[in-house]
Amino acid sequence: MKLLNQNSSYNKTKMIQSNFFKIILFGIVLSLLTSCSNQDLESSTPYYKFTQEDKKLILPDQKIGTRYYFKSKLNNEIIYEIVKEETLKRDYRVGAATLFGSFARFHYDERTISWRPNSGCNCNNYDIEYTFQRLPIEYTEATKSNSPIPFPSRMDLYMDFVQWTGSGSYNIYIDVKKSRKYSFSNYGKSYENVIIIETDRDKTKPIVNPNVLLVDIIYYDVYTGVVGYTTTEREEYWLYKVE
Repeated sequence: MKLLNQNSSYNKTKMIQSNFFKIILFGIVLSLLTSCSNQDLESSTPYYKFTQEDKKLILPDQKIGTRYYFKSKLNNEIIYEIVKEETLKRDYRVGAATLFGSFARFHYDERTISWRPNSGCNCNNYDIEYTFQRLPIEYTEATKSNSPIPFPSRMDLYMDFVQWTGSGSYNIYIDVKKSRKYSFSNYGKSYENVIIIETDRDKTKPIVNPNVLLVDIIYYDVYTGVVGYTTTEREEYWLYKVE
């Protein structure tokens, strides 16, 4: 009777071990299948890369630590310093983060640059931030599509300028390629590709805020970034030095 019990215990132990190894083996096989499937999806996923023309327009020479000095005719000075500069490959993903993982509908290039005022500005330390992205023109359709064929795309620029007085968001869209360009010269510097961004507010109603400098007009050079702006008090600031 004692020997029978020992055999029974031995058989149960073997069964448990067998089931355990089967579970492990199933997990390994499932992981390999999922990995292969994800790799197949990855290789066929559309990727919207910056073009060679884009790379000239995404302010490629701007690096962390560079300072931009602005001065008004009243000799008020504002200094901005680059505190962030990065170019990344981003994903637009769908699906929950499960065992099978989410998958990317498409990849896209993105470049972000942040200028932070560090002297002379009652801007509450608001950054000027540029975000360049190459995205499908039919963005909504691309987020739903499973096709490996890329949609037509374009390079977009969104600029965060918190002191902006225009209606809606302070996140300003700039069509760098199609916007009309102007020439300006100030402090011995000439700019040949300046886009003028003007507020849509009623300028007959002045805004005076002693706590925050507010801006009605922005002058954006496609190869430099912001080179000047006009405040709600009609004071113009222009870039006069970079170091």
